[in-house]
Amino acid sequence: MTIELLKELSHRLNFTYELIHPPDGKWGVASSDNIWNGMLGQLQRREVDLVAAPLIIDAHRETVADFTQPYFHEKSGIIIKKPVQSHSTKLVDPLNPMVYLCVGISLPVITFLLFLFEKYNPFYRQVAGRMKIRGLHHFSDAFWYMYGALLCQGGEHVAASSAGRTLLSCWWIFCIIIVTTYSGNFVAFLTVTKETLPFNDVEGLVAQTTYKWGTAGETVFETILKNSELPERRKLWNGILEFNQSDPSVLSSDPAEQIRKVRGGNYAFIGERTYLDMAIGQSCDMSIISTDDFHPLLIALPLPNNTPFLKVFSDEIVAIIETGLIQTWMLKTWPKPEHCEETSISDAKSISVSDFQFAFYLTGIGVMLAVLSLIYEYIERTCYRWVDTHGRRQNEQKKITAFKEI
Repeated sequence: MTIELLKELSHRLNFTYELIHPPDGKWGVASSDNIWNGMLGQLQRREVDLVAAPLIIDAHRETVADFTQPYFHEKSGIIIKKPVQSHSTKLVDPLNPMVYLCVGISLPVITFLLFLFEKYNPFYRQVAGRMKIRGLHHFSDAFWYMYGALLCQGGEHVAASSAGRTLLSCWWIFCIIIVTTYSGNFVAFLTVTKETLPFNDVEGLVAQTTYKWGTAGETVFETILKNSELPERRKLWNGILEFNQSDPSVLSSDPAEQIRKVRGGNYAFIGERTYLDMAIGQSCDMSIISTDDFHPLLIALPLPNNTPFLKVFSDEIVAIIETGLIQTWMLKTWPKPEHCEETSISDAKSISVSDFQFAFYLTGIGVMLAVLSLIYEYIERTCYRWVDTHGRRQNEQKKITAFKEI
């Protein structure tokens, strides 16, 4: 695309050109005494009048070159090899661990309440030898019934009291909500490609200890990291310097070498997003982590400092951009990014406790209603006994009165 732009500029501005390569084959970085190598060094020494290469605008580069109006906005990214996904946890992935904890706590608590409601309920006082009969008034039977409800099976014993039935009805609704949600999300986890990356940004990269990282040496990324005062960029650069002592290839200027290191595993390469997209290829063995806020990568043509042609070139570049020729050249000359055979879909989401709020609230409502039902049954049974006792006393008084009259 840059060469197409150069051809169009030469046609519009009526100039000829001769293409030459930098002797050292580098883009250009500065030494400690501000002597630049590569293409920018040629500009600094006035050996060339224009650099026709996709160079990124940077404040340090502007000390030796004047950049035209940018003609392309590039993004940066971090590419790593896809971590091997574990299949051993798929059975528990559909629900958040906190959900399993809350359900595990709810089961014995509700079981104990059901056991109390059934054992000490006055509703069963007329049943002779009840403790010798198996039922929900035994804790073990109550537990296995409640556990069976979680599996949508239930048990052979059924509550007869209003308090027990009220609690069980709410528990059954709770179990149905839990089971159906788990089943639906489990299907999603089996059919959706879940890709969990070890980090999601630059801060995560420098915080972990498993991956080494690097960038293409003699490029703008080295210039940015070397001269930045931002803490995370300083950590990035210090890490590269540390890794470079044992492995100089972390600053290799050959992007292909960097990609080979990425495919070797436990290595992250920081580079231009367009190249990274094309490097993934058909095998889909790598993933890109976007770093859009890392640094604005504006690509422009550099000219020597204080050149009188800067405005002329910038105006023509703006005119070319407005005609849409840049997009046309991109579609025509850029290689198409290859699509993975297995396209990664959005991650399946684990269901958290907040998603089950209503179900847990319903269980609490069931407990309160069961307590109210138990109180009602106590009152009803007490009133019945009072009426029955009062009626017997009246009958006895009538018999005594009748006997006296005789």
